[in-house]
Amino acid sequence: MAKKQNTAEIGFEDKIWKAADLLRGSIDAAEYNDFLGRQVGGVMDSIHQKEERKRDMDSEKGYQYDLIMRLKFIQNQLELMKQEVQ
Repeated sequence: MAKKQNTAEIGFEDKIWKAADLLRGSIDAAEYNDFLGRQVGGVMDSIHQKEERKRDMDSEKGYQYDLIMRLKFIQNQLELMKQEVQ
């Protein structure tokens, strides 16, 4: 059975670091780290906002459905009362 290699053993991690260094260019590593942190944070905030809006919309749809069902029930009760009076 072949032994499973982790990323460090196959050099994948080293390639990622070299690519990050190329992207960073002459910017100080700490400054680049802050930049990336802000970018990733912005993306995560955007994702969370979209998820929150979707939850709000789903909640609103659930409320509307509940309201429609209650109104249909009341309408049916009124129809039954109307038939009893006639």
